[in-house]
Amino acid sequence: MFFAGLLNVLLEVLVLLVLASLIYLIYAFINKELTVSFLTPGMYYFFIFIAYLAYFLNGARFVAYDDFSHWGLVAREIITNNKFPNFESLIVFQSYPTGSASFIYFVSKIIGNTEGVMLFAQSILIISGITPLFAFIKKNKAISYSVLYLSTTFFLTSNVGFLALSVDTLLSVLSLAASAIIIYYFINKESKWSYTQLMPILSFLMIIKNSGILFVLINVLLFFYCTLKSEKTQLESIKKSLFLLGIPYLVKVFWGKHVQLVFSNGFESKHAMSAENYKTIVNQKSVTDIQLILKKFIARSIDISQNEIKIGVLCLLFFLTTFLFIKWNIVQFKGKENLGLKLFISSSILYYIYQLGLLFTYLFSMPIGEALVLASYERYNMTMVMYIYGISLIYLILLLSENKTEPSKSFSNKLVLTFCIVMLILPVYWKSPIEKSLFSKEEYSQNDRNTLETVFNENKFLEDEKYFIYLSDQPEINWASYFYYVSLYTLYSADIKMITNETINEIDFATVKTNLIILRDDELMNEKLKSKGIIEYKEIVILN
Repeated sequence: MFFAGLLNVLLEVLVLLVLASLIYLIYAFINKELTVSFLTPGMYYFFIFIAYLAYFLNGARFVAYDDFSHWGLVAREIITNNKFPNFESLIVFQSYPTGSASFIYFVSKIIGNTEGVMLFAQSILIISGITPLFAFIKKNKAISYSVLYLSTTFFLTSNVGFLALSVDTLLSVLSLAASAIIIYYFINKESKWSYTQLMPILSFLMIIKNSGILFVLINVLLFFYCTLKSEKTQLESIKKSLFLLGIPYLVKVFWGKHVQLVFSNGFESKHAMSAENYKTIVNQKSVTDIQLILKKFIARSIDISQNEIKIGVLCLLFFLTTFLFIKWNIVQFKGKENLGLKLFISSSILYYIYQLGLLFTYLFSMPIGEALVLASYERYNMTMVMYIYGISLIYLILLLSENKTEPSKSFSNKLVLTFCIVMLILPVYWKSPIEKSLFSKEEYSQNDRNTLETVFNENKFLEDEKYFIYLSDQPEINWASYFYYVSLYTLYSADIKMITNETINEIDFATVKTNLIILRDDELMNEKLKSKGIIEYKEIVILN
């Protein structure tokens, strides 16, 4: 669907895909090619969760800030217009790729155009990224399946979850899926098959989010390391790895060309990965600002009281302790005695490289106001922590499946394995209560979005008009940027100005023919209206 969007033939390709799928389904049924052999425990996991989420997300509505500022807005634009955003679009983050939105378009056009369906479509991708982990289970199946079923709830509850379209969790689990494929086929000495399956996943990773390039590089390096041990020549391994990197990068280039074509300043837009944007952002920051950002970043990145830091450290300790248990011959892991140490070192290096990337983002890509408060640091950091956690899960399942111990050490072996299992189950409870994330939705009627939409619906505001929305400085209702993006999403108008008590005197209402929406009446606004004349406005809405 992504390439169809680039060629501006989304609807046509959608129809062809649906027809082709139906024809193949009929053909497979007639020729009795449909079997139940694919119904493995992993697939049961997939279908059970998908069925539950279809029920859970029915009627769900967006409430998250990022859904109104970008992810929900871009998905709705594509679904409504049957084309990717262009110069007519209201999208602020113009250089953000539309990989996940393309899949959401495909599902929404078939099932229905609601926000619940959009959330469900992305949930399908998340669950599909977790399912490959079940392929590693060979022995001790009861324990391994139990551990995996329980531990994977960490991916579903710890970061973005199912009630928002932000792609951080999606980035983690699809990158993990790619790594799982590489490891599985390497262990089974069938690396040639991983090559064909990796290409679409890595290409998709590249167009989920700009930072996807790092996770593509991680998997290409992992592929190179594995093939280096299995290919006959180093040259063959290098060629395959370069090709595996080159195709996803080419997809990224296509997206860049699209941005250049349809947006006049796409690579200067917010969070764009371009020299122009980096230069603009860094020039906004003084030496004092940079020093303050550095100080706050270092303090936050080593704050062990933060849950995602705890979980990251726990994963590293897990690799190290299992390595020691194997060295002490308490646990047997034949042929992989040093794997725990290798994972400890590589994960540590990877984590700190990622931290440098985050620091670069705050210094060169993020506006001064957001950078000074390290906006979204936990969410960004959890993206890498979730990936490392997934690798530790694969390691644990391999350990459970291949562990062989002498009878005399049976008790200590079970004790150690129990300890390892508990280490990887703890994060599920540390980070996010399961009952809150998987079994309950935010009460929409009590959300700020509902407050604003009630005003719009009752007063029949139209799209593409001009609006002033006044927010008083009362603490219960002064999140100006949230209301701005909710208004943009709902009214689909770029001519929206949020006014607070700090900025009210900058606006000369007498010269503007527009809608004025007042959320919370107060003296300052009343005086302003009296001085300028209330009859100048088409609509006045006052919520008491």
